[in-house]
Amino acid sequence: MRFGRLVKTILGWGVVPASGYYLSRIVFDHWGLLHQRHINIDWLYLLLSFLPLSVSFYIGISAWRYILKIMGYEISWHKSFWTVSGSHLAKFIPGHVVALGGRIWLCKRENIPESIAGTGLVLEMIVQLAASIMVFCLTAYYWIGLLAPALIVMAFVMMAFLILAAHPRLLALLWKYAPARFVQVKAKKSYSFHQVIILLFAYATAWSLQGGAVFLLIKSIYPEFGCGGVGPATGAYGGGYALGFVSMVTPGGLGIREGVLSYLLKFFMPLPVAVLASVLVRLCFTAFDVLMTIISLKYYRRAVTQ
Repeated sequence: MRFGRLVKTILGWGVVPASGYYLSRIVFDHWGLLHQRHINIDWLYLLLSFLPLSVSFYIGISAWRYILKIMGYEISWHKSFWTVSGSHLAKFIPGHVVALGGRIWLCKRENIPESIAGTGLVLEMIVQLAASIMVFCLTAYYWIGLLAPALIVMAFVMMAFLILAAHPRLLALLWKYAPARFVQVKAKKSYSFHQVIILLFAYATAWSLQGGAVFLLIKSIYPEFGCGGVGPATGAYGGGYALGFVSMVTPGGLGIREGVLSYLLKFFMPLPVAVLASVLVRLCFTAFDVLMTIISLKYYRRAVTQ
């Protein structure tokens, strides 16, 4: 087990520099084009991107609180904020086990059983992934003729599969095949399928808002990207998030998401600009995560005193 974890870690951190090298080569090889465009950051658009990010973050915290509520455990918004943000930075470690374990540990400190926290996390991951693919599928119009039809059809099929997998009965069935080293959870009839649909639309709204933030960040370095680019930017981000999420060996999808985002955006702007935009998105989103984690420390102190 330790050897397998070591291999996964090495592979994960190996993909990051490889992706970084590939993306940086694109920028350097086309530096003349970038220099001619006189790319400068429009700080107003960059700062405005944090508004939809903040609303999206609020929806995510509220959704986690809702998940616990439908399973019979209600906590304050402050505690929900802490349990989510307190484990956020762990997602930059290859794989998702550390981040999941951190969330479960923080939930235990709030007297939430491991089985409930584990079930909630599995449900959250499935619905989040389904919502990100849903956002990509809703922008399928932009990708017809640019991507292979099979890829678009596969996205719709995967979205439908994930939505069905979140059904309480199917989730319980799928979890029986989980590796024994994971926390064993039981998805009892503590939530209904219509509540899954509520979560799906909540997370889809959150991903759409993050897509809006991506558009504003692109706009900050590429003014020619008009309002018609909101759809492609949102869909590209949804697709990049989904592929980065399923990449278990890279920390936080690092390198994978940037590569997918750059590839999809290149249909709407020069490739080197798309690469710069994807890197800017990663930097700003990471800075936002760090900021929320720092702020959550204040809420942690408040949660302790409650």
